[in-house]
Amino acid sequence: MTTADRINIRRSAAELREWLIGKGCQVLDSRIVGKSSVLAVSGPVPSELTSHVLVITEKLNGLERRAWLARLGGCCIHWREQ
Repeated sequence: MTTADRINIRRSAAELREWLIGKGCQVLDSRIVGKSSVLAVSGPVPSELTSHVLVITEKLNGLERRAWLARLGGCCIHWREQ
């Protein structure tokens, strides 16, 4: 991955972070994984993400919870049930 690619990924993540904050979402964490950024969020998720959602069922030590993943603008947005 070139430096220009990393700059573009970080720029896209920053723009998406500002958009999510403007919609009332709280961004908990962001990181770059491979060639895309992943933003972990909580709070009310914007309705624009509902058509892009993939539901993930996580199981750990007999406990089960759901998580959701949406891809928007080359970035992944991830949130879990509380």
